[in-house]
Amino acid sequence: MPERIDLRAQTSEVERVFWVPLAEFTRDGAYRSEHWGEPPLDRMLHFFELEDETVWGATARIIADLLRRALG
Repeated sequence: MPERIDLRAQTSEVERVFWVPLAEFTRDGAYRSEHWGEPPLDRMLHFFELEDETVWGATARIIADLLRRALG
């Protein structure tokens, strides 16, 4: 994006909003996934370990899907 847009956290949903270059999500060691739960309720959870933050849950799932679609 040429410039940052004004974002505000919906505090009942997220703690805060922060900006991260997409390249940070693709660096070696940033991504991992885990299976949680027992069948038939098991599911894959995605995690991105950034310098000072862990992105996980729905946000990580959306980012993982975006990267898969963009990078193949």
